[in-house]
Amino acid sequence: MSSDEDRAKEILKGFKLNWMNLRDAETGKVLWQGTEDLSIPGVEHEARVPKKILKCKAVSRELNFSSSEKLEKFRLEQKVLFKGQCLEEWFFEFGFVIPNSTNTWQSLIEAAPESEMMPANVLTGNVVIETKFYDDDLHVSTSRQPLESERKLVRGGDLGCLGASMANKEPSKFLQQLRDIASRMSSGSRGAGLGLKLLIGAGALAYGVKEATYTVEGGQRAIIFNRIGGMQMDTVLAEGLHFRMPWFQYPIIYDIRAKPRKISSLTGSKDLQMVNIALRVLSRPVASNLPVMYQQLGTDYDDRVLPSIVNEVLKSVVAKFNASQLITQRAQVSLLIRRDLFERAKDFNIILDDVAITELSFSKEYTAAVEAKQVAQQEAQRAQFFVEKAKQEQKQKIIQAEGEAQAAKMLGEAVTKNPGYLKLRRIRAAQNIAKTVAASQNRVYLNADSLVLNLQDDSFNKLSLGKK
Repeated sequence: MSSDEDRAKEILKGFKLNWMNLRDAETGKVLWQGTEDLSIPGVEHEARVPKKILKCKAVSRELNFSSSEKLEKFRLEQKVLFKGQCLEEWFFEFGFVIPNSTNTWQSLIEAAPESEMMPANVLTGNVVIETKFYDDDLHVSTSRQPLESERKLVRGGDLGCLGASMANKEPSKFLQQLRDIASRMSSGSRGAGLGLKLLIGAGALAYGVKEATYTVEGGQRAIIFNRIGGMQMDTVLAEGLHFRMPWFQYPIIYDIRAKPRKISSLTGSKDLQMVNIALRVLSRPVASNLPVMYQQLGTDYDDRVLPSIVNEVLKSVVAKFNASQLITQRAQVSLLIRRDLFERAKDFNIILDDVAITELSFSKEYTAAVEAKQVAQQEAQRAQFFVEKAKQEQKQKIIQAEGEAQAAKMLGEAVTKNPGYLKLRRIRAAQNIAKTVAASQNRVYLNADSLVLNLQDDSFNKLSLGKK
């Protein structure tokens, strides 16, 4: 019981009636609009019926409400209480409500005939409309609205301006009301009565045809539930128009097109590093096994199955690899995940068209450690490069020194064996000096001995021969 109460409080906390308006059904003109939240329990909300509404033959009621919680079967039960005694009772069903959504609910209210008017002084202050909000069988809240009127007479049908809708009643009650109207009208003209009966018959026939047919849209399949025999296991209907027995049979529509879903999981690698991995999965049901799937999983099969099996497969596959292998061997990791997921999904009659890894990340500490390791390796490689460079420079200098020593040795031997070698070198030096002096713009008088240009002197020949 406590869990139901907690659930009811959660629904009521996120539920709000934003506004309600009443329109003339013939002209569409707004006659009254209010923004008071009538779903608040424990508070009596006074409802004053405007005079203009009482003149309308039919009134359109429009409700706008928001809900932060998911409601499987949102419905209302309303009672008209006269001094605590129930005069009328209505049941309204909206159906499934998407969480965090805003919805609009519109219904048509027809007024009672003039003959059924009730004195306003009798009703005013004595009539209370009690509204109960339900999520399937779970009672969420109860609201009470005393009814006041500014007119002398109030028609019985006008009591439903805050909730009664002839179109929303059960079909049997609706047809019964049509018969009652026809019987009251039969006392008049025969032609009018016959025309009205024909009109009622045509309406009943149209209603029967509408209830007996349904359409399966493109990319969908339908299965049939029979109230007597249960699920028809051998029937899966393709796209197009189909027929059913009203009330006894109703179709359950499945979308068999591939739907994308992104699932993230935090798991550990073989070297105990935490890995955040995300998959994008394209899934669809096996069309031939839809009756079995409905019995076992329902229509929200992907919400029930995919998160659990994806997390299971991801944890088992990622645990086989180190953190570094998850990056370097990503293709192999993706292949193993895809293969294992395909096998697990077959057990639940689900086909996976594609499985792809969309995100693979590690903890901040591990990422920082990897970056520090890479920097250290680069620094070590740089130091090794400088060592090799120094070694090569040392070898270069040794070889250069050995070459110079060898050249000096060879030069000394050449001079010793042939003194004319020095004379040849002096001649070449004199040629270079002469070219430089000849090309110069300046005029300088220098001693020829200091410029090595005294090639005709005896001193040059004696020096070349090593004589003094």
